[in-house]
Amino acid sequence: MQKISEKVYKELNTSFVFGACYGNFLLKAPEYVTPILILPDFDIYERRWKKRNPNDKQGNNVRYSECQKIAEKNKNLLLLHQPQDNSRKK
Repeated sequence: MQKISEKVYKELNTSFVFGACYGNFLLKAPEYVTPILILPDFDIYERRWKKRNPNDKQGNNVRYSECQKIAEKNKNLLLLHQPQDNSRKK
């Protein structure tokens, strides 16, 4: 991903988005990349991972806490706070 982002940066006039599952990847972004962290409220975060796997008892609080720390410490990171769930009820 870093090779292609560098190539695009040097050779093209475009922008693109890559998703990452772990917040620590944002810390490794090259200087020409704007890292963006979408951080929902904790209850939304917890509800989402429990919905994906109701039997998951590992407590993903650690990942959430890591992302909060990354957002606090990294001034180059753009934080988008998500105070409500974006799923639509059908």
